[in-house]
Amino acid sequence: MRPYLPAWFPVANLLLVLVSGALAQLRSVSFRTNFIFIFVFGFQLALVPLSTERHPVARALVTMLIYLETFVLVPKWNRRLEGNSNILHLEDIGRKSSLNDDEDCEGTHP
Repeated sequence: MRPYLPAWFPVANLLLVLVSGALAQLRSVSFRTNFIFIFVFGFQLALVPLSTERHPVARALVTMLIYLETFVLVPKWNRRLEGNSNILHLEDIGRKSSLNDDEDCEGTHP
């Protein structure tokens, strides 16, 4: 299969496998989109040996980067995203409007 791949494919695959791996692991992505990225990531991982058959150092480097991304970077990103889930403060606005509704209701009932 290697002779049929374009010359730019190995470099593109090695770079994009890291991106699709990160996107496949993020919790902020919807399930359907996450499933697509998991499928693409698996397909790209299957093609890594074709991309690095002549360069074992590149294979080792990409493998180490995937492990670093999986066990260090993505969990930090997920924790940061979960901690900032209330960026727009929508819960506070909803709580204030419900308090205002309760105050309005109290004035109308004897």
